[in-house]
Amino acid sequence: MENFIDFSQKTIPKNMRYVLAFYALIYDEKQIFWWNSANKNFSFNLLEIEHILPKKWQDNYYKLEEDEVKGLIEQIGNKILIEKKLNISASNEFFAKKKEHYATSFCAEVKALSKSSKKNWDFKDIEERNRQIYAKFGEFFSRIF
Repeated sequence: MENFIDFSQKTIPKNMRYVLAFYALIYDEKQIFWWNSANKNFSFNLLEIEHILPKKWQDNYYKLEEDEVKGLIEQIGNKILIEKKLNISASNEFFAKKKEHYATSFCAEVKALSKSSKKNWDFKDIEERNRQIYAKFGEFFSRIF
């Protein structure tokens, strides 16, 4: 898992977009239907990488060093694909406010996050989602190979 996390922190956004798109498709098998509903012929290239916990964090909110926080923020557990319009509107808001924007997404996992009872998204959530994503990929590839 360490290599997976390391990759997620260091890879270029284009590569991360592919990884997140693949994850979106195995997260919910109906995702491709939602992306193409109403004959939209939707392309995941139109989606942007959203940082659930904002990249512009506030010093008084965290009890960690700046480098440590930046490392956690760039992990895959803090990234999700979302429509450009929603990414702009959610921007640097905190999780409770972002959920309002997430509710209108065509992305299944983003919609699921909007229904979360959590008011905050923190480092424990990032680490938990890292594990969930890693486990989903493991399950998927173990069925194939």
